[in-house]
Order: sequence, then C-alpha cells, then structure tokens
Amino acid sequence: MHNGIDFSCHPRTKILAPVSGLITKLGYPYGDDLTYRYVQIEDDEKDNHRVFYVNPTVSVGGFVEEGVTVIGVAQDLTTRYSGITNHVHYEIKRGDEYIQPVMGEAAKNA
Repeated sequence: MHNGIDFSCHPRTKILAPVSGLITKLGYPYGDDLTYRYVQIEDDEKDNHRVFYVNPTVSVGGFVEEGVTVIGVAQDLTTRYSGITNHVHYEIKRGDEYIQPVMGEAAKNA
C-alpha cells in the first residue's frame, strides 16, 4: 500500500521542510541498500513527517522551519528502479496510523 504523496523532481533538487519541527531521525527506507535516505520531522502535535529519497543536509536534534529550511537534496531513483520518474515521497504518521498529507501554503508556493 502506498501511504503518502509523491512529488516529482530532478535529482539534486533542494528539498524544503514540509512542516516546522524537530529532526528526530535520518533513516534508510531499504535494509538492503543504504544509498537511499529519509528525514523524519516531529511536529508540535508529535506527528512524524517523513520525506524519502533525500540526501540529508540536516542533523538529528535540529529544528527546521516549514518552507524555509533545506532538509536535503533529492536522490536519483533510476539507479534502483529503471524507468521510474524521479520523486520525493512524503508521508505522515500519527502514532501507528498514516494520515493523508495536506500541503500548507509554504509548500504550495515552493
């Protein structure tokens, strides 16, 4: 099941924080390939926002501002998935449940 939303972009595109909050994790979406990364941001309501397929430029414990802070640069997915459209994936987890992302004004204007 696909939880979240994908935004097409070119590799090396600077990716802005989709929400203000604290960087709580810099993870790896694939256990068999440590090339690909994601950034997790915890907002004021304790929801976890994850942006996948970015090479992080932030550190755990840092604060980011929605639409202002660059959290990383988009990675090239074609090396793993031939013919795929390059994109970043954005998902939100509230506890153990996924919730549908809604773009804020900063994201719409980025």
